[in-house]
Amino acid sequence: MKIGITLDASRNSLFTSGINQNGLYLALLFNKGGHNASLLYSPNNSGKSLDEIKDLPVDIVEFKEAVVQKYDVIISLGVVVEEFMAAAFRKQNPNVKFIAYKCGNEFLVDAETYLYNTHEGRAKTMSTIKPEVPDAIWSIPQMENTNLQYYSFLLGTDNSTVVPFVWDPLTIETAIEKAPYKLYDGRAIKRYAIMEPNISMMKFCIPPTIIVDRVFKNHKDIEIEKLMLIGAANVKDNKRFKTLISKTELAKHKKMSAETRQPTPHILENWAQVVVSWQWENALNYLYFDVAWMGYPIIHNAHLCKDIGYYYEGFDYEEGERVLADAVRSHPTDKDYLERERAKIRRYTRENPRLVEQYNQLLSDVVNGEFKRQVYDPLTNSVTPK
Repeated sequence: MKIGITLDASRNSLFTSGINQNGLYLALLFNKGGHNASLLYSPNNSGKSLDEIKDLPVDIVEFKEAVVQKYDVIISLGVVVEEFMAAAFRKQNPNVKFIAYKCGNEFLVDAETYLYNTHEGRAKTMSTIKPEVPDAIWSIPQMENTNLQYYSFLLGTDNSTVVPFVWDPLTIETAIEKAPYKLYDGRAIKRYAIMEPNISMMKFCIPPTIIVDRVFKNHKDIEIEKLMLIGAANVKDNKRFKTLISKTELAKHKKMSAETRQPTPHILENWAQVVVSWQWENALNYLYFDVAWMGYPIIHNAHLCKDIGYYYEGFDYEEGERVLADAVRSHPTDKDYLERERAKIRRYTRENPRLVEQYNQLLSDVVNGEFKRQVYDPLTNSVTPK
């Protein structure tokens, strides 16, 4: 099948845009399954991410070229497929199918927008968009609980289902090769990074900061030279934020800094040896896989991938403290960590034949008009009909 996947070319970098990475990984997966998948973009808002993708093994096509070609399936991911766009694609193929591939917590973001006047850019954009009613909505697993039925409400169809998560080592391997960056080499763990973007409650730096601060206070055998809050530059001047941070022992000892967002391999090469993370209703994250794939310890509370890196439960900061302290002590001598983690992470990649097969079946169901709601198994990253 000929498949088009929309790309948000206005993103500054592929390496800080999970949405564009998702589109790339999905295209690679479909191509592995024998299809012809390409990424569709508009040149009007092209950013750095487009230049990065041009170097990768996937075709990219401008929308003005795509709408005069015959596609079997159009997947809206980076950019919403609006009614006028769908009409243009139908002129070439009246049987073309449309899939909305959803990977954002739209319920929570919308709630924050309406209640607190945040996400202004999104609010302005969404108020003018008229999305096409898709033939199916595919939700990544971490969004199923809060968003599956909300997506149906927004897009006007109950044909919504969870689908397996997709990741690929291509972007991280490309970054490692270009720089070049080194894999974890057993060095002592003294510098810590928290990499939450702090633009939503989903990924917020205060919970992991509390965890690192507890280790600093309670484990005197562990040295912490610096805690870097990557992605906190946008909130560092907020009065309430400063009040919270000032309560930490790390701040009192001048061992913290707020930094702008940077690519993960750059941070691990130059700034930190461990990443401590926290999420709420976003329990799968490329960050975890990127860090673990490079052999570094990732401490997180994402229950859908408990076996990746080092896991603690929910809002349990005391457990997070224990897990982090144990990881800092044991990780430098854990020689098998890299191999173990990569073996587990492969269930999310195109090297997993079952994943390729399942996406081929999901695609076939949509093309044949046979909607089936699925049940997700996080242990195998697979789905079965409900």
